[in-house]
Amino acid sequence: MNKFSILSASLIFTALAFIIPSTASAYPDMAGQVYSPNLQAQDLLLAGKGPILPPPTDDYSQMPGWPIQMGTGFFSPCEGPIQVDIDNDGNLEIFVGGGDGFLYGWHHNGTPVAGFPVQTSNPIQSSPSAGDIDGDGDPEILICNRNLSGSAGDVYAFHHNGQLVSGWPQHTNHGMGINSVGLWDFDNNGDLEVFVGSDRLYVWQGNGTLLPGFPANFSGSQYGTCSSSSVGDIDGDGQPEIILEGWEYLNAFNLDGTVCAGWPYALQGGQGFSYSAPSLVDIDNDGNVEIFCASHGSPNSWLYGLNGDGTSLPGFPQAIVGWTYSTPAIGDLDGDGAVEVALLCNSGILYAFETNGSPMAGWPVMMGQYNCEAALAMVDIDGNGQMDVLFGNNGGTGYYYNCYRANGTPHPDFPFAVGGAALPSCSAIADADGNGTLEIAYHVSSGTVYLWTTPYQNANAARPWPQPHHDIQHTGNYHFGAAVHDVSVTLVPYGTPIVIPPAGGSFSFNIAATNNETNPVSFQAWCMIMLPNGSPYGPVLGPVNLTLAGGASINRDRTQNVPNYAPAGNYTYRAYVGQYPSNIWDEDSFPFTKSATGDAGIGSGDWLNSGESFDAVSPVLTEGYHLLSNYPNPFNPTTAISFQLPADSYVQLRVYDTAGREVARLADGWREAGSHEVSFDGSHLPSGIYFARIEASGITQMAKMVLMK
Repeated sequence: MNKFSILSASLIFTALAFIIPSTASAYPDMAGQVYSPNLQAQDLLLAGKGPILPPPTDDYSQMPGWPIQMGTGFFSPCEGPIQVDIDNDGNLEIFVGGGDGFLYGWHHNGTPVAGFPVQTSNPIQSSPSAGDIDGDGDPEILICNRNLSGSAGDVYAFHHNGQLVSGWPQHTNHGMGINSVGLWDFDNNGDLEVFVGSDRLYVWQGNGTLLPGFPANFSGSQYGTCSSSSVGDIDGDGQPEIILEGWEYLNAFNLDGTVCAGWPYALQGGQGFSYSAPSLVDIDNDGNVEIFCASHGSPNSWLYGLNGDGTSLPGFPQAIVGWTYSTPAIGDLDGDGAVEVALLCNSGILYAFETNGSPMAGWPVMMGQYNCEAALAMVDIDGNGQMDVLFGNNGGTGYYYNCYRANGTPHPDFPFAVGGAALPSCSAIADADGNGTLEIAYHVSSGTVYLWTTPYQNANAARPWPQPHHDIQHTGNYHFGAAVHDVSVTLVPYGTPIVIPPAGGSFSFNIAATNNETNPVSFQAWCMIMLPNGSPYGPVLGPVNLTLAGGASINRDRTQNVPNYAPAGNYTYRAYVGQYPSNIWDEDSFPFTKSATGDAGIGSGDWLNSGESFDAVSPVLTEGYHLLSNYPNPFNPTTAISFQLPADSYVQLRVYDTAGREVARLADGWREAGSHEVSFDGSHLPSGIYFARIEASGITQMAKMVLMK
């Protein structure tokens, strides 16, 4: 019997394990191999961290009409549901594939979506994907399946009414298990293309025709792939690449089907499939995404961190105890402005690493229970401004849906019992009914689908759920769907240079945000401090929720305290606007120095930030007031500043340097309604940054100008 036949047979065997709940201490992986947790290794690794699974609770209620039982058939679906507004009614529908070969869709009240369920040719183990592939303005639902032997599979595309999209299904020569379809607009024509790994890497147009260069063979493709592919610009060429695993390799492809320079990357351990789809994130803000994935190994499994050229990131790979199907979850767990990487192993260990390979404080966590390598969801579930990690796990006394906080401690609201074993799948977390709270869609091996509502109003409820492979297009890209608006932030320190004495002190500054678009934009503003050792601290201000009308600005004078025990050295005070913590649209900064250290350590309670409240004056600008950008900018030595008034107003227009000193007064009196232009002459000033500030009818705006001689 050849290697492929053994694999196919073992996949069938494993599928049975996903149907029949098991409490055995040894469990087969998807290639049929059995791992028995090395308890001694776990104890050594997690010295002192014993079982911490609390009793099940029922704090979160099921949405009306839930749970729902779907068919399982020979396979139980291994990938999770998605939430998507398929009918443009403002609410989200829940779609999930069944082991009986049906694609199911329900409204948030539990009633079926018209036209669903629809039947495919074989059992479904993957997660659906959603996006407009045919240019009709409505999202389509895509799903792939596999036959019982694992030797073939099909990709289906359905309209919102359950009808097949023209040109589909498309056939592949290897069964697609937990590898879901990905969607991306590769040719920038507004329609999404379809990509999936099978016996080869396939990329189709929305009408089912293959793109030139595809299907493409990859290293390990003779045995197929058992995880989803990912897409992102890994090499800085401005074009996305496709990353997928094969037997013992991770591969990267250009859009013409050629292999990227430096690839493939050989996985360690010689244990075949990684099962762990790659997750992409730009950790160093250079515009290129880095890659994180995991693989089976012997005696350890491995978490990899890779650059776009196929070389390892510093601190990686990291050995992990147990086997994992878990796609690395990406998110800023500790609120330091940088992302962390988390994953779960069947040894009962929950890991979280910094992107330099060091464990997060409080991690790893030994849950003391057997787990089925469920993929993790990383989201602020209770609206307290801190990320949480959610997943299904199989305890010694039953099956649970669980949650841990960013510091590695159990969330007090969890776990709660479910009616079946956890699968290598991820829950879909979003605001299904549009009421401002999050709903959790989750399914288990018995075919039961749950939809829980959370009891917390959540400022992030309208945002896409952040777990990488459960954006609705399955891009595997942490930055997917992160809107970027033209909102700028400006910091102006007063009394520079700023030197804080050993006993501590404070400094004052002005922070201003401007919406440079024509429509209102909602966003967050926050400030961080970069310590002398290069690590971030904060936020010391915010995140503050703001909404600015088109062309509007807001600015506030604030004071930042620096404690006596702050270390001596050079600091950077940095302001951000965007969506806290990692979707940054603009930033500004200034330096300050602490001359000597008074005591040891940094204490958050003494980094007090005070001053003008952001709630004291409405940040929404009265329509018609607009301070235009000066032209030219940069300038030498003169520039023109234009502003428009909708009514007669008393106007003050002044120019300041970066120390907050007034260097020019350009207007101070009544002006008629209409357009105005004032010239600013900087011939007597040194090169540098200056700020024009206008006040009219209680409205204040600022513009940054650069004098370059």
